[in-house]
This record gives sequence, C-alpha cells and structure tokens, in this order.
Amino acid sequence: MTANGKKIERKIKSCMTLAELLREELDLTGTKLGCNRRDSGNCIVLLDGDPVLSCTLLGVEAFGKEVLTIGG
Repeated sequence: MTANGKKIERKIKSCMTLAELLREELDLTGTKLGCNRRDSGNCIVLLDGDPVLSCTLLGVEAFGKEVLTIGG
C-alpha cells in the first residue's frame, strides 16, 4: 500500500485493523481510535480517495491501495 505518499510493504496479522496498522506498525498516530464501533468518526482516512472508518476495516483490505491520513 501507499501511506501518505510513501510505499509501504509489511507482513501483518489478518485480524489487524487499518487503524492499528497505521498507528502501531507505521507510527502514523494522527489517526485516532475513539470507539472501534463506527460511531465517532475519529479514525476516518481516505482509501483511494474515499473516506473509510479505519477502526473497522482490516489492514489487508488496503493491499495495493493508497491511504491518506490526517498527517498526509
């Protein structure tokens, strides 16, 4: 995937959310975790230009896509 314009290649657990991947593996902490239930919107990122809730989307779903966070 590409995160904030930087190509990223990582092996991750299949159960890891995109928010966890961004925060814990890539240190992109601008993406916040608020509720983990699709309620707060704190975790919204753009995935190929479309807004998504990264706390409920699996990290593997970002394979081959472009992610733009608040930091980008």
